[in-house]
Amino acid sequence: MFNQVTEIENDFDPNLSRQTNLTKSVSRLAAVQIMYQLSMTDTSVVEVINHYESLLTSKTLDESMSMMAAPDTSFVKGLVIGTYPQIESIDEIITKYLDESWSIDRIDVLLLNILRCGVYEIKDALSVPPKVVISEYLSISDAFYDSKISGLVNAVLDKVVNDLRPIETN
Repeated sequence: MFNQVTEIENDFDPNLSRQTNLTKSVSRLAAVQIMYQLSMTDTSVVEVINHYESLLTSKTLDESMSMMAAPDTSFVKGLVIGTYPQIESIDEIITKYLDESWSIDRIDVLLLNILRCGVYEIKDALSVPPKVVISEYLSISDAFYDSKISGLVNAVLDKVVNDLRPIETN
């Protein structure tokens, strides 16, 4: 299942990205949406990314997105291709930092994919400051959930940063 990502051409390096902040924010949201779709369907990662790319080039989407930044497809693909094959190890990290009253099975699929993408960026996009990663995924969670859930996102990602990138927490 996870080896499908090798079939997708991608020139993304999470440490060399130069998009604007708004483009990155929109791209992170798109990556979370793709990860959600992958979690909810039996569609391959290749098919979902190809579908996403075709939507970006459609006239209807271009017109509806004229007021906001378009996502950067290489950034989106990089986040998905980076996160998707690591789901099992990322889920172990998430489980490690959940409060004892929460299990990973109890987490809503969208929320889980917000956390997965955030953990991936903390682990592998070392040029992105941890505070930026946490802030970006908090913004995404705020768009869908109340402050209690955003608190969960903040707590888990902050613990991941403290463990995986402790030098940068000061």
